[in-house]
Amino acid sequence: MLTGRNTHWVSGGISVTDETISINKTNTKIDMNNNDKLKTWLRKNPNRSTLSANATDIACAGKPQLEKWVIELGGDPEMIYNTEYTKTSASTPVTTPVATPVASTGVSDADRIKILQDMFGSSDNLDTDKVKEIVRSVMDDEVLPTIDQLKDDVKELSPLASTLKEIADIMKTKTSARLPIATAVASGNNPMLEKIEPYYTAGETCSVPVCISAPPSYGKSYSVEILGQSYDTFVQHGCNGSEDEFASLQGGFQPDSKSGGWKVVDGKLAQAVRSASEGNNTLFFFDEAFRMHPETAENLLQFLAPQPDEDGDDVYQLYTKHSDGSNLELLQCKADKLHIVCATNLCEVEPPEALMSRFLFKHIQYKTEMIESIGESVAKKYGIANPENLAKLFAKAMGESRKMRANGQILVPLCIRTLRRGCMLAKDATDEGVRKWIRDEGMDALLMWNSDTGDVTEDSESGVRDLAKILS
Repeated sequence: MLTGRNTHWVSGGISVTDETISINKTNTKIDMNNNDKLKTWLRKNPNRSTLSANATDIACAGKPQLEKWVIELGGDPEMIYNTEYTKTSASTPVTTPVATPVASTGVSDADRIKILQDMFGSSDNLDTDKVKEIVRSVMDDEVLPTIDQLKDDVKELSPLASTLKEIADIMKTKTSARLPIATAVASGNNPMLEKIEPYYTAGETCSVPVCISAPPSYGKSYSVEILGQSYDTFVQHGCNGSEDEFASLQGGFQPDSKSGGWKVVDGKLAQAVRSASEGNNTLFFFDEAFRMHPETAENLLQFLAPQPDEDGDDVYQLYTKHSDGSNLELLQCKADKLHIVCATNLCEVEPPEALMSRFLFKHIQYKTEMIESIGESVAKKYGIANPENLAKLFAKAMGESRKMRANGQILVPLCIRTLRRGCMLAKDATDEGVRKWIRDEGMDALLMWNSDTGDVTEDSESGVRDLAKILS
């Protein structure tokens, strides 16, 4: 017997009623995959607040990152995998007030975003209670105080309408794991990710691998790492130009401290192919691709051309250093499970034409406005006061330093890493404090020297002084 009391609004238009109901309690096994078990364990851990991760980070993270967080909190991933989760259902009569759904519309994440868009677009009539309930349906209560703080000034939410539209457009027909990508692109501070994200969706065929190029310290690696969050496995290799680079990618022998002998271990490329062969959506990242050794590039030409298997599906093939005593192990994985992306600086090295033909190149050119946007994002990340002014002056100084480098006056130009160090090491978190640190401590690397005497050249010292004036 149900007795209705007080109908309330909950996420996506579901109406619920406070009722008194007789229920019986039994335990029913819940089927969860390993990722879901790790996420459930993390959400319920009382020490989760010590992690540098919020509820959205956990919801979007892949297996390697989830395992890392579990270990940080003292947990054992393998033990969690073997845990059976249960829920309570009817058995023993108990009378208790509950909120029982009386209508459900099967609301998806995309529907929730659309609802938020509609309400933000009409800020005068924004029902903040509805917003809270929608947010609660997909996130923790941690975000709700923010909604309360904005309740008295709802008009500040109106700019979010365009951002939400961009996020919704990117996530159309895509999985919710792409939320970090969507929000990064919508922020306007990640031109690299904006260039490459249309070509990469975990679990779907990658029509062509992309090689992204940009000036140094433009956030190329950081952008690909965000992309990697939407995959089960993300493996990164920094190309180094060594003669045995390809062999190290395959793997090889290493001392075994337990047995006192030797063991065969996978290299990074073998790790990625093995992960993909086990059905995991895997992203492999060649960083600084133009530094790759020529023999490594030649060996990769065949690997980077997947061939159809007996079922007609394209597969990547890689021989490892493991063997059955007579033959080396041949790893195979479907091309929709392994995606490959590259990043590089444009420098004096010209890669082999055959290697370049394997990738779709996307060049990011220097723009002052882009540096201002990236610089402001960095300053805000470190809580620097007046980040707009800092970013504007740094972008101006960086532009001038590039001209000096092209004319041979200084050794290297200013880069975003210099700004980041200033934000981290300045004595106070202010615009002036960061600029002072860069002037006093952060520009020795720009100076050129006489190779015979080791003395710094006067011309480069003059250039650095001019840059310091811009930052004054």
